[in-house]
Amino acid sequence: MVFPVKQGYQFDDPHCHHARLRNFGCRQRHVDDFQRWLFSLFQARVSRCAVTDWGEDTPKHAMKFIDLLEISDDYNSLPLKTVTDLSDPLDRQYTLEPLGNRLLRVTKHDAFNMHPYEDEMTMLLYRAQEVMTSGFHHISAIGSPSAMHSNRLTAKETVDEIVAMGGEIAIVEHPCTKEVPGLQYWYTTLDEDGETVDLVQYLRDSGIGFGFEVFNGYNLFHMKLSNATACRLADRISEERAIFVPRVAASDNHYSRDNYGTTGLWFPEQDLSAVESEDEFFRGYRDNLMHGGTVMETTYTSKGEFIKTMVINKIKGKGKDLTEEDFLHEEF
Repeated sequence: MVFPVKQGYQFDDPHCHHARLRNFGCRQRHVDDFQRWLFSLFQARVSRCAVTDWGEDTPKHAMKFIDLLEISDDYNSLPLKTVTDLSDPLDRQYTLEPLGNRLLRVTKHDAFNMHPYEDEMTMLLYRAQEVMTSGFHHISAIGSPSAMHSNRLTAKETVDEIVAMGGEIAIVEHPCTKEVPGLQYWYTTLDEDGETVDLVQYLRDSGIGFGFEVFNGYNLFHMKLSNATACRLADRISEERAIFVPRVAASDNHYSRDNYGTTGLWFPEQDLSAVESEDEFFRGYRDNLMHGGTVMETTYTSKGEFIKTMVINKIKGKGKDLTEEDFLHEEF
């Protein structure tokens, strides 16, 4: 597969759900699985990527950023060997550096020599939560300092909570779709679109950084019409409210490694190895988003991949947070 490249920019996927990795607790036979996941992200030329969960409603088979930090601690305790065989379970090809509890820097050693650019050997993974409101809106809290409850607050109350906890960025996800029993998703009404206009106004007035997802790549079945409506709604907001609406594209990937690097945002290139703190990263994220510094990359998930992830969801169901015993002993 040929992945897109844009000179002077780095690829970021702000809305991406990953399959939960095994917590190997220094069990070295699982290092290979962990490295293959990182390898697939680097291979797809991803420089920055959200690890998006649903807080307390996260299914057991989905990754949470806190899980990733736990695995990173185990991984970093293993000895680094200078070998190039990815299948060697004792080989640690990456260095993992947490920059707080919301950001993880991954440095790829040059054994693979996949890219000609030195800056592409570093990747930042950051925490995000998709918060379902009591209405139809889903809001992604980028870099949220702590987990939020879903389905309990209105959209505006959700924004208030993100601001209160010190969050800097909120993205309105797939704004022109809503969940409908039996159909999973359907299209919003004109009245509901009016609520979204008011929500974006509220976001702007709150002072928080925000984005408006006008392209969701999860599937072509219903998102094509929804995305077109979202683009028109963004135009309407700009005209009626005189608001600059930062437009966002995101994969909304559900557990598939085949979708990495295909849909997201291009951010201006920077030396990711020199980022000193999570606050620095999220401030830069906010500034680029709010000042038109990003460019969208848009590709739909294939129908086959979409069907496969839907089947996984149905089979495994939506579980709650894992207990400590689950986390130590269950494998997915």
